[in-house]
Amino acid sequence: MRRLLSWLLVIAAVPAGGALAQAYPNRPITLAIPFSSGSNVEVLIRAMSAEVSTALGQPVLVESRPGANLRLPILALKKSPPDGYFLAGVNDALAVTQTIADPAFKLEPGKDFAPVSFLMSFPLVVVSHPSLPFQDVKGLIAYAKANPGKINFAGGAASITQTTADRMRGLAGVDWAYVPYKEGGLVMPDLLQGRVHLTISGSLLKPSIDTGKLVALATTGQSRWSLFPTLPTLQESGLNMFAITWYGIVAPAGTPADIVKRLNVAYNTAMKSPTIEKRLNEFGMSPGYPAPEQFEAFVRSEVASWGPIIRASGIRFD
Repeated sequence: MRRLLSWLLVIAAVPAGGALAQAYPNRPITLAIPFSSGSNVEVLIRAMSAEVSTALGQPVLVESRPGANLRLPILALKKSPPDGYFLAGVNDALAVTQTIADPAFKLEPGKDFAPVSFLMSFPLVVVSHPSLPFQDVKGLIAYAKANPGKINFAGGAASITQTTADRMRGLAGVDWAYVPYKEGGLVMPDLLQGRVHLTISGSLLKPSIDTGKLVALATTGQSRWSLFPTLPTLQESGLNMFAITWYGIVAPAGTPADIVKRLNVAYNTAMKSPTIEKRLNEFGMSPGYPAPEQFEAFVRSEVASWGPIIRASGIRFD
């Protein structure tokens, strides 16, 4: 009897979080992402999550919830219990730009969410409508100086497109307008018709560039992009800057570390699968940092780096 009581006391002493993590997951997991169906990012996240479902033995149900400035998933996450069954997709626009530009919206790692997995990052490409009389960034700057206020960039409000275009404008010492859209994807019909002049976006622009519907001026990374190996970077074009966009998965703040680690390992393993590696290469994307701690440190460094630039530019999002 004494031995039985001793065992019962040992069992009772096991932390509840540890017991929860050992049982996790025992039902489907929901991953809400703010990206529209059919985008390269959405396709990749679904493919990764299918492999994660197999690894965890429970379905990961990916739900596209676009709108509300990409905030629907993260707002739902803040109301969810920290048990690992509701996850949200985030990107630089949410965790960095909007956090800086909107005084009423803050996302701090550890406080407002638990970083799980930094999935991928990639540079962007600066493009113009072919009716404009330049073929590179130097030509763009010369034209903007000769025609102040007559050209514009277009893209999502308080997005990487806006911050990059504004940083370019400041470094070049020129004057151009920015036309904000509720979602960056809504720019394309107007850009292809010449109703707006320039944008900065990802690999989805490649078919339009390859067919001559848009003119590629430069890429925004620290080195040349594999999708456009002959295209110079902004730095090579005379502007001392670079910018990348990135995507990750987060859990509610307070989610047990064991659960976060299990999810992190599952997504890291999925990203190394031949199928996912092939798609990452096709889309010109790089895998992110492997550990949640690295993901958190990266987000904090991005906020610290872009904060002074965005505040000085006067970009507001409220």
